[in-house]
Order: sequence, then C-alpha cells, then structure tokens
Amino acid sequence: YDKNKYFDPGSPAVRNYTINVVSDIVLNYDIDAIHFDDYFYPYKVNGQAFNDQRSFKKHGGDLYPDQLDDWRRNNVNTIIKELHHAIKSVKPWVQFGISPFGVWRNKSVDPKGSNTKAGQTNYDDLYADILLWLEKGWVDYIAPQIYWEHGHPLANYDTIIDWWDQNSYGKNLYIGHGIYKAGSNTAWRDK
Repeated sequence: YDKNKYFDPGSPAVRNYTINVVSDIVLNYDIDAIHFDDYFYPYKVNGQAFNDQRSFKKHGGDLYPDQLDDWRRNNVNTIIKELHHAIKSVKPWVQFGISPFGVWRNKSVDPKGSNTKAGQTNYDDLYADILLWLEKGWVDYIAPQIYWEHGHPLANYDTIIDWWDQNSYGKNLYIGHGIYKAGSNTAWRDK
C-alpha cells in the first residue's frame, strides 16, 4: 500500500506473531515499557484502497457482513487487548502505551469527539478506538501526537490538549510534540 509493505491487521497469524515478538522482549529484557506508535491501519492515501478484502472475507465477512470498518476496528482492539494481557501476564509492572494520532474523532461526527476538523482521525481512518482501550485499562498511558500549533484553524493545540486531558480515563497522559515542525511556519518559529 502506497509503496510500503504492511502486516495484515486482519490476520490472526499476524496478531500471534506480533504478540510473540512482544512477549519475547518482555520476558528476556529488563524494560520499563512497550510503546507503540499509531500505525495500526495505514493513513489513507487519495486514490488508493488498502487491500484487505480477501482477509475480510476469510476472517470477518460472516461476523461483520458489509461492515468493513467495524471489522478493522475489532482487529485493532483485539491485538491491543491481547498485547496488554501478554505483557501483564509476564511482567505486570511493565507499562504498555500508545502514541495515537492527535485526534480521536471530530465532534461533527461524534458528540464525544474534539472540536476539531481533522482530515483523518484515529477511530474513522486508522480504526483505533483509543477511548475504548483507556476505558478498559488495556493501555497504561497514551502520548497523543499533538503536532498542531496554538490557534490552528482545524485542530487547535489547546483544544486537543484539553480534550485528551478530559478523556484519558485516569491513565497517564503524555503529550507528543513534532519537533520536525520547529520553524516550519510563523507559529512554529515563535518561541
């Protein structure tokens, strides 16, 4: 997809492989945490479709007929839940955290969403229901990628920070900043 190779999130074999790798790290190394970035399903690219139709028919078509988005979200929810269990069953003190895209959902499509107009969101485009994971306790912390500046017209930094603060379900909240943005426009040149 978009000249990159991806593991198929809908494949049970991929989930098992990922869980085995993470379990091996937790078991054999003195680590404090397992941290995942926000790549569950890839960011959408105009004019391209992520080709997982065969996997959908094989692993989800009967349970989720005509509901590809729900099936994809369930795939991601399943691996997060299974990773949490795998980590905690080996070393309960090892933290599991995610660095999600900065906007869960826009308020225009969900009253629980943030007052933003992000072009892509965790829930709708990456199929990552971060709020469910926080609510269920499947992650110990989140570090949302808040890469917009104060006053951004589509995704205001302050609005997003406040939204995550109010929706972290008591889990540790760390804010991810995109240092690559430094100097990229007038707002990012302002100390």
